[in-house]
Amino acid sequence: MSKSKIYNLSERVSDGVFVPKQPPTNFKTGFTLIELMVSVAVIALVTAVVVYNQGDFADKISLANTASDIELQIREAQVYGVSVREFQPSTNEFNNAYGVVFNLNSFAGTLGPTSFISFVDRVTKDSSYQAGATWATCAVGSSECLKIQSLSRNNIITDLCVINSAGTDVCRSGSATPRPGRIDLSFLRPDPSARFVFRDPNGNTVAFAGHKGMKIKLASPKGNQKTIIIYTTGQIAVQ
Repeated sequence: MSKSKIYNLSERVSDGVFVPKQPPTNFKTGFTLIELMVSVAVIALVTAVVVYNQGDFADKISLANTASDIELQIREAQVYGVSVREFQPSTNEFNNAYGVVFNLNSFAGTLGPTSFISFVDRVTKDSSYQAGATWATCAVGSSECLKIQSLSRNNIITDLCVINSAGTDVCRSGSATPRPGRIDLSFLRPDPSARFVFRDPNGNTVAFAGHKGMKIKLASPKGNQKTIIIYTTGQIAVQ
């Protein structure tokens, strides 16, 4: 019994002989030049967006850290001021106010927007920092200066404001008279409330009757902003 061959439909007949159908010889695989260029462009675009957002994110984190550093220094002054703390061992000085001062006036020079000073009010006891010959003079132990704090990563203090009795801001950058150019903030036991001494851009002491506190405005190199608010009650907020 003979066996018959079964041919599939892909075969054809040539001169009575079945020949398997050959695949087309002009079939090509791979990307075209246009497809490759589009793929590279999409990858480059996605990478650029990620890199840009990463830089902005790092900038915001850096500014937030700077604001937290300032807040911590103010809280430290508050803790020192309302507790029984000796200025230095064997000085027998337990009743000093501790504070922080911010100065955007010309006397502070380039240090004004980029730093602030922690101080102990032990000389004149007037809730105000007694500066040395220059704003950069900080002789710990022989003056009221405890330390000069520099702002990190090129963040700066852009403005100082008083929250007046109406709840609105009176800032150094404005045109109101008087307006603050320097603000000394301190705490003295047993009262946890904040004490403020305001000076105008010329360095003269000025009063803001019924004021509710102060604001410190910060800016980053990319233009992001933070505001630290210190109320007369001693409360501190960062926005």
